[in-house]
Amino acid sequence: MMELEVGFVCFWPGPASRRRVANVQPRCQRQSFRARYGGQVPDWVLNRLERLGFENPTDVQEEALDVLMNEPGTDVVIHAKTGSGKTLAYLIPIFSTIDPSRASLQAAIVVPTPELGIQVYRAARRIAAGWESGEGSSKKLVVLPLLDQADLRRQKLQIRESGPRLVIGTVQRMIELEKAGRLKLDLVSMLVVDEFDSCLADIETTSLLRQSLQLRAEDENQRTTILASATVPQHRHFLRTCVKEKWTKPCVKHVWIDSDEKIPESIEHLFAVCDQSKKLAALCRIINSLKPSAAIAFFSPSRDLDVIAKQLTKMLKAEDGSVVALTWDSALGSRKQSMASFRSGEAKLLVATDIAARGLDIPHLTHVINIDLPPDSDTYVHRAGRTGRLGRAGTVCSICGPKELFVVDRMSNTLDIELKRLSSEQLKG
Repeated sequence: MMELEVGFVCFWPGPASRRRVANVQPRCQRQSFRARYGGQVPDWVLNRLERLGFENPTDVQEEALDVLMNEPGTDVVIHAKTGSGKTLAYLIPIFSTIDPSRASLQAAIVVPTPELGIQVYRAARRIAAGWESGEGSSKKLVVLPLLDQADLRRQKLQIRESGPRLVIGTVQRMIELEKAGRLKLDLVSMLVVDEFDSCLADIETTSLLRQSLQLRAEDENQRTTILASATVPQHRHFLRTCVKEKWTKPCVKHVWIDSDEKIPESIEHLFAVCDQSKKLAALCRIINSLKPSAAIAFFSPSRDLDVIAKQLTKMLKAEDGSVVALTWDSALGSRKQSMASFRSGEAKLLVATDIAARGLDIPHLTHVINIDLPPDSDTYVHRAGRTGRLGRAGTVCSICGPKELFVVDRMSNTLDIELKRLSSEQLKG
């Protein structure tokens, strides 16, 4: 049974808290976006959602919107498993708040990687197009991506000339532009940090983001802050940190869609055992045996994935499609090309570091393969979350050496999942 927790955490002198737990309502019985939020969400947004096929909210969308639409100005930590619809849970309030007639930056979304940034940008543009095709077509609702490795001077010019109402950017690029005086994140009315545990993990590179998150007395009642992630380590301690560091207002709501499983139950978990030196060959046999529509193979950052992609393209042969690589070190143009090839189906296998583990939504992705095992259970959760999204079937297969079997046992126990061993028959290639 899935359960839902909406925690109201208020840190005044003499702390008080209110916790509500209720059963999640089946989707078929749930009110539509229009029935539940008509009059709060602008008609043009509701019309656009319906045209895009979004008629009923998911669990996390309903709970987050109930807070954000009914209690304007409330800060929220959105905590729900991968593939649950967190992106739309914060995009709807953003577009409900933005006034396109105001020629000023009103909202910002910070993401950890360019790939997630591009994905969120595309989702935002699809919604913004509803304004431009309707009554507001005379005024553009400009959404601007600000990603690492893109031309910085051009981005500065775009900010000045296009007058964006919403910007979506990676941590480092946002910091650069804020340092240059082109962005003022502390002045926006809504600030979202997606995959915030990743964005805030490195103190050295995110110190300015931490400063931007800090509320000042004069803007405490003007900005809504939304932090979203599938994993919130020590969430009660984190909520207290949010208040102590003034990242959120003293009363912050924790929207937590909890369930018995930490990973969607539609995902099957497998593992195979082989010598370390034979992992690439095992990967090819697994692909030939399981025949994924599309798969991501995760490697450690120490690997040369461009070389590995070429090796695998030869090993898998042309009929299985090309193999593309995605790493932190790749140029932005190369990364865009790799993702475009993978999304279109031209490439069926993406070899990647954990840059691909956060937030990416590839609907036809059926398999995740761990060549180098994840360092911890949270990383396993994020990798696994690239498949089995919104109830679709998916498979995660981990290839381990004989001395790595303890890692498989640890993941099984920590995440309460069953990992089935692939038989030698299944590994014949």
